[in-house]
Amino acid sequence: MPSLRTPRQVWILLHHEAPPHTPTDILERVDGLFNWTATYRLDSEINLSPIVRKKKTDTTETKHFIQNKKKMIAWLVSNCKTPSNREGYVLELQKTLPVDIFGSCGSYTCLPKMSDECYDGLDQKYRFYLSFENSVCKDYVTEKFFRILSTNMIPVVLGGANYSQVAPPNSYIDALSFKTPRDLGRYLLQVAKDEMKYQSYFKWKEIYEVVYEHYTCQICAKLNQPKISHSTYLNISHWWFQDANCRMWTNSPKKLKEYLNRKTMRFEPLLKILKLRYHA
Repeated sequence: MPSLRTPRQVWILLHHEAPPHTPTDILERVDGLFNWTATYRLDSEINLSPIVRKKKTDTTETKHFIQNKKKMIAWLVSNCKTPSNREGYVLELQKTLPVDIFGSCGSYTCLPKMSDECYDGLDQKYRFYLSFENSVCKDYVTEKFFRILSTNMIPVVLGGANYSQVAPPNSYIDALSFKTPRDLGRYLLQVAKDEMKYQSYFKWKEIYEVVYEHYTCQICAKLNQPKISHSTYLNISHWWFQDANCRMWTNSPKKLKEYLNRKTMRFEPLLKILKLRYHA
C-alpha cells in the first residue's frame, strides 16, 4: 500500500468475489483506509452487476420458440465443490428430472468455453439453465445470471440475492422458494409441458432490457459530483464478512444452514490457498 496519501484522494476497494473466496487477514489490515467499495453488494458505492431497466419503447410480442427445445436443463460449471453446496442440490434435483452438466464437473462439452457460440448452442436445445451461485451470500449474483437472461432459457437461480431487486418480474425461477429439489423438479416439468406458462417467463423482454455498464463509468460520474464523501470504512472486514449472512444449502427441513464463521475450520484450507496466491 502507498505510504503517503493526500487527504482528498478517494481509495476504492474493488472486489468481484464473495466472502468465502476472500482472504480474511488482508481485509483486517485495511480498516479505515477505503472510502468507497466497488463490489456486487447493493450497499456498495459502486455496484459491479449489470442493471435491468425499462426500454424506451416497447417491442413486439415474445416469439414462440419452445417447440424447438427438446432438452430440459443445462448447467455449465467448472467448480465442483462449492461453499453453497450447489452440487448437492443438483444431485437431489437429478432424481426428478435430467440435468445435463457441461464443463469440468460433467460429461458434456460446450466449446469454445464461455463463448457466445457455446451459449447459443445451449439456447437452441434447452428450456432451463441452472444459475446456481458458488456462494449463497447477501446480494451475491454473478454476471452469468444476467447473461442467461439475454437468452431464451429460463434461469433457475440459487443464491443469496433478493432477485426481485435485480431482475425483471417473472424472469426466473428461484430454487429456494421450493421446499425440496423434488418440488422444484416437479414444477419445472409442469412449466415445460405448458407452452403458455413457459412463454410467460419471457414477457418481461417486451418492457425491460439488461444493460451492461462498466464500473469505471460509475466511478467517473461519482468523482465528478459536486460533493464527494471522504469518510472511510472503519471496520470493512466486519461489513464484508459478518454482514454478508453467507450460508449453504443442506438437505434438511431448514434448507439453508449458517456457515460463515471466519474462525471455523471449514474454510481455513481455502483461505490459506488464497493467501498464497495473493502473496505470489
